[in-house]
Amino acid sequence: MSRASGGCSDTDNNSADFASGAPTPRNTASPLNPCSVSPTPNLSIADVSASEGNSGTTSFDFLINLSIPAGAGGVTFDVATQDNSATTADNDYVANSLTGQTIPAGNSSYTFSVVVNGDTTEEPDETFFVNVTNVTGATVVDGQAQGTILNDDTNFCAQSYTPIYQIQGNGLAAAITGAVTTQGVVVGDYEGASPALRGFYLQDSVGDGDAATSDGIFVFNGNNNSVNLGDVVRVGGTAAEFQDQTQITASSITNCGAASATPVDVAFPVPSTTYLEQYEGMLVRLPQTLYVTEHFQLGRFGQIVMSADARLAQPTNVTTPGAAAIALQTQNNLNRIIIDDALQNQNPDPIIFGRGGNPLSASNTLRGGDTATGIVGIMTYTWAGNAASGNAYRVRPVNALGATLPDFQPANQRPNSPTPVGGTLKVASMNLLNFFNTFDGLPDTVDNCTGGVGGAATDCRGADTQAEFDRQWPKTVAAITAIDPDILAMNEIENDGYGAASAIQFLVDRLNDATAPGTYAFIDADAATGQVNALGTDAIKVGMLYKPARVTPLGTAALNSVAFVNGGDDAPRSRPSLAQAFETTTGARFVVDANHLKSKGSACNTPDAGDGQGNCNIVRTNAAIELANWLATDPTGANDPDVLIIGDLNSYALEDPIATLENAGYLNLIEHLIGADAYSYVFDGQWGYLDHALANGALAPQVTGVTEYHINADEPTVLDYNTDFKSAGQIASLYNADQYRVSDHDPIIVGLNLTAKPIANAGGPYEVDEGGSVTLSASATDPNGGPFTFEWDLDDDGTFETNGQTVTFSAAGRDGPSEQQVKVRVTNSAGLKDKAKTKVIIRNVAPSVDTPVTTPAPSNPNQNVSASATFNDPAGALDEPFACTVDYGDGAGAQAGTVNGNVCEGAPHLYSTIGAYTVTVQVTDKDGDSGTNVVTQHVVFAFNGFFAPVDNLPALNVVKAGSAIPIKFSLGGDQGLNIFAENYPKSEQIACDSTADTDGVEETVTPGASKLKYDPGNDTYTYVWKTKKAWSHTCRQLVVKLADGTTHRANFKFK
Repeated sequence: MSRASGGCSDTDNNSADFASGAPTPRNTASPLNPCSVSPTPNLSIADVSASEGNSGTTSFDFLINLSIPAGAGGVTFDVATQDNSATTADNDYVANSLTGQTIPAGNSSYTFSVVVNGDTTEEPDETFFVNVTNVTGATVVDGQAQGTILNDDTNFCAQSYTPIYQIQGNGLAAAITGAVTTQGVVVGDYEGASPALRGFYLQDSVGDGDAATSDGIFVFNGNNNSVNLGDVVRVGGTAAEFQDQTQITASSITNCGAASATPVDVAFPVPSTTYLEQYEGMLVRLPQTLYVTEHFQLGRFGQIVMSADARLAQPTNVTTPGAAAIALQTQNNLNRIIIDDALQNQNPDPIIFGRGGNPLSASNTLRGGDTATGIVGIMTYTWAGNAASGNAYRVRPVNALGATLPDFQPANQRPNSPTPVGGTLKVASMNLLNFFNTFDGLPDTVDNCTGGVGGAATDCRGADTQAEFDRQWPKTVAAITAIDPDILAMNEIENDGYGAASAIQFLVDRLNDATAPGTYAFIDADAATGQVNALGTDAIKVGMLYKPARVTPLGTAALNSVAFVNGGDDAPRSRPSLAQAFETTTGARFVVDANHLKSKGSACNTPDAGDGQGNCNIVRTNAAIELANWLATDPTGANDPDVLIIGDLNSYALEDPIATLENAGYLNLIEHLIGADAYSYVFDGQWGYLDHALANGALAPQVTGVTEYHINADEPTVLDYNTDFKSAGQIASLYNADQYRVSDHDPIIVGLNLTAKPIANAGGPYEVDEGGSVTLSASATDPNGGPFTFEWDLDDDGTFETNGQTVTFSAAGRDGPSEQQVKVRVTNSAGLKDKAKTKVIIRNVAPSVDTPVTTPAPSNPNQNVSASATFNDPAGALDEPFACTVDYGDGAGAQAGTVNGNVCEGAPHLYSTIGAYTVTVQVTDKDGDSGTNVVTQHVVFAFNGFFAPVDNLPALNVVKAGSAIPIKFSLGGDQGLNIFAENYPKSEQIACDSTADTDGVEETVTPGASKLKYDPGNDTYTYVWKTKKAWSHTCRQLVVKLADGTTHRANFKFK
């Protein structure tokens, strides 16, 4: 066995390196047999230069060469690309790196390929390197090749294009649509997949100087990410309006370098609703100090609304409904701008807008009235990704060229405690924003709550779960204890009665846990009024808490009438009102009335009038009328005039319901003591107060102060107790168990310094006849002592018109029987008043009848006689109708008479016989009381004087003494012979009067006894009077007295 090739072969392969055979011995004398040495190849790599192409890829193939074929074992190496002016980051080529590559023995080359990407970007030639390293089996003479990418693109950036301002035009829509090419600076980069805006904002670097045309435009770029802020790019694509924003849908984007842009200043308020169109898509600066006027959608969409000069006022809070309110609303609409984040998603995490440029959190809030100055961003016309925040002008500072997050300043600091209101008693009102301790759970597929005790099933409006409620109630307790009210009126608490498991009992228990046992108690309206569901059958109700150590409840009343609750509509609208009377430890009394009127959120029977007062203004106004009238009746029986109306009236300061209560004598304490800047609620970025405190005239002087505790309306909604739509981190970071954002309404706090009023006593009851008068006398007591002034309201018209402790009540012109309520008002030296009432009983008085008048009087038998009488009644016409009767007294009975004015007229009446009759006239008033009077009617013979030969008085008949004289007369018919009164006729001596006429009596009769006879033929009675001779030279008077009582005389002179 010997080595092959004379010992010169060594391949590490024994079968090749050794051979069998006869050996050939050698020694030092043998000739040399030198082994031959193979040469080492040289390695080099060649450069490549080629065009990139406008699209797709081009393979750059680099050839690695050996100067001679690789020897035994081959040549090994590593090979890799390296950036130069061409970079993989700019997508010029695709990096490639290989290790342990081999050129086998006997071979002399190797090809390394690099993929170069084609594009249309106008740019200079660019190079990259390919490096060969770690070579074995060859000597490297050139280990680096250069790849040169030759620019084969047209210089697009130098070509003409349509400027952005020409595409935009000066109208609301694009002036040029369809295929366009334009160029500008990228001022806002919002590329990428949704929720990004999926594009960027491009602004002409010079502009046309025309303020009416925008120099910016939105470029829709799908899900691509093609540009950076400050890039100058040329865009080809299709121009059109999309959701009223002009945009170009890009088909090509060419980078033409870089540039900057200066934002243009935009000031508010703007002159018109379309004014901002001229800045659409541009980089703008808002140089003014702007105020946060709305943050309702901060948590949902990451946006706020800002305004210049101050927050926006709710128009009807500061001016009258109608034209003035509409004008202010128009101004407000021109003074607001949305500041939005960079995305169009809901419930962003983090919420980037908080104070000081830091994200929002429970400890880093963003309150209404906070400010930011010099905000820079893109003026977009977009939505927030949901119809709840639709298309509108928005400035987006994030991802805008040269912009930073707004530096919000805490211009409206959180209050740690309420502003002091003074006084010795504190009354507060709070909207609890649905404080329910009954839950429907999640998902909410059931209705576990009821509308009142035993009411129909209804949705539980508050916390969805126990976990949420355990976040809600600590905040509520924190707010109430911070206020520390002596009396608390509440809105929106679960209407589930007053039992141990009720929401109101739960709240009181937690308050007493946080303070001390027995600190608070609640008013059980059902027990106090004897009603079930006295406060209605809605899911929520009003309620009232109080401190037993500070006040004692007296009377309770609930205004739950249809007229109040429905307000004139065909269905319930407002929650019933709760009036509660209290007495303080000093004996002062007053009434607190808790209310929650119909909201503006849904329609009523009468449509919105469009005057700025919103839905259901008529319903609320009708309720206010009913409330004022009801409270005027002292429904609690407090017998004290002091009344405080408090609660959520869902009406701004100058709206009709508030004016109605003011016209009823109530003072708007917030307007009076805080003024036009007062607010407790924000809606649509406009601030005002729906939560009121109104004192009547009696209570107003005892009010020491009022304040709004701004712990709710100023705070973003997202900082409340709810956990829905929040990430796990936000559930922690956006919540504190503190008093902030308990509700959407701010609490109202009123300070009172109540003084015990005097106690009035009106005396009585008193009694008086119609038309009469009676003395009324009042008295008063006062723990503070007198003196007192007394005023009387004698006609119960509300006006105390008569001064004096003792006064005269006149019943003149008043009808009885009746009662007149009278009131006395007592005022003490401190100006405090009390009223008392009593009654005056007015007795009916029968008419007074004057003495009747009969005609004729006297009368004769069978002659018509009529009777009449005037009468008077103290009540006059008030006692009409009157009725009357006349009884002529002859047994015919009373007969109806006729009343003419104040005269009773009887019907004509015939008497059949002579006599004295009592005529009775009776007058009866409408009340059945009668007055009478009488007169005697004499019915006498129809004696018409003596007939011839006797002359009637004053004549002096001359006769012969001793003669018989016929005395003749008629009585109007045959009256029989018993016509003379007893002992008549008779004669009496009289003095002879020389002045009397004398007349001789010539007719005489035969002397004899005097006697009487009647001649029916001539209706004549004849009485023969026998005279005496002894009467000679005397005068006598014949006296004839008839049975009817009449007396008739004739004078005689005897010769």
